Amino acid sequence: MSLSKEEFMAKLATIPEEEPDEIDLALMQASDERESSGKDQRWGSLEEYQQEKEESGKLLLRIPKSLHSRLKSEAKQEGISLNQYILYRLSSK
Repeated sequence: MSLSKEEFMAKLATIPEEEPDEIDLALMQASDERESSGKDQRWGSLEEYQQEKEESGKLLLRIPKSLHSRLKSEAKQEGISLNQYILYRLSSK
């Protein structure tokens, strides 16, 4: 189902805005530094991107604070780190 521009803008308006946290600020600063260095960060193809950016095993994922809090609490109940708990949950599905 394709949304019209008006429908998209209406849905977008329902998403609550939050002030950037320290991670967001660091990412914005890094982006600004790349832009000011004059380096073109775009790749011509997926293959070029994949060659440039190998899988590191790291994933930066922004999730709602309520979900983060719930996962953290569940990890604490299990007596393991949040990272271990999320890996467990992802691999068991």
